[in-house]
Amino acid sequence: MFGRIEKITYLVFFLSNFLMLINPGIFWDDWGLYNMSDKGIMSQYYGNGIIVFGYVHLFLKSLGGSPFLYHLLTFLLQLLSIFTLFRITDRVSPKGNNRIYLLFSVLIFTIFPYYDSKITMIVFPYTLCLTLFVVATYFLFRFRESKGIGYRLLSLLFFSFPFLPILYYSFTLFLCFLLFSIQALPIPLA
Repeated sequence: MFGRIEKITYLVFFLSNFLMLINPGIFWDDWGLYNMSDKGIMSQYYGNGIIVFGYVHLFLKSLGGSPFLYHLLTFLLQLLSIFTLFRITDRVSPKGNNRIYLLFSVLIFTIFPYYDSKITMIVFPYTLCLTLFVVATYFLFRFRESKGIGYRLLSLLFFSFPFLPILYYSFTLFLCFLLFSIQALPIPLA
């Protein structure tokens, strides 16, 4: 029964997403990436404060940067997320009939449009971050079971990348606060 739900989930995912693989389209926000110079892409992401994703797009651009590459990677990352979620449910779910609820939650994750513009190239970093978050969660559960430090380090590594923009903003705000507080201190005139 449980293996059937997993097979159905992969089938539903493939049927609902395979058209993405044959769609060569460039959509609304993709024009900011497609045929843009490296300097333009980095300027755009520098202005947004998430420079690391600028480098991700430059790397993909060096591989060809076609919409097909982005669509294929999005497809594969989502497939990896589903596979990892099933491995997580194998580890944490109770045995018996209650396990079916967790398996159906993975099925809902598969068909639920958590962001409906996943076909666009500009949304690729969000897919990457979601997948890394799911993989990090898997390694965290593995660490909890085995207490292996390698799983813990992998978990921390994969958890840190999706939150890199937040850490960047937090660090920048801290530096700004520090600079303003230093400037507010009275300077002794000797």
